[in-house]
Amino acid sequence: MTNNKRKDDTRRFYAVLGVPTSASAAEVKDKYRSLLVRARAGLNSGHTDTLKLQQLREAYLALSNPEQPRAA
Repeated sequence: MTNNKRKDDTRRFYAVLGVPTSASAAEVKDKYRSLLVRARAGLNSGHTDTLKLQQLREAYLALSNPEQPRAA
């Protein structure tokens, strides 16, 4: 994977979670959890699709992985 591709993916992950690229790991985790609670509530009432949940999880896992550099 090229550096440009990795940077684009990382920026997309920050956008999915709605946090700035300068967000700390704790901020990313807090935002993910709050979005997850809202998405699950919507899922129970039939207003959220599973794609949104998948995108949230993918973004959180990518940004919280200490092995992967967080390019901004």
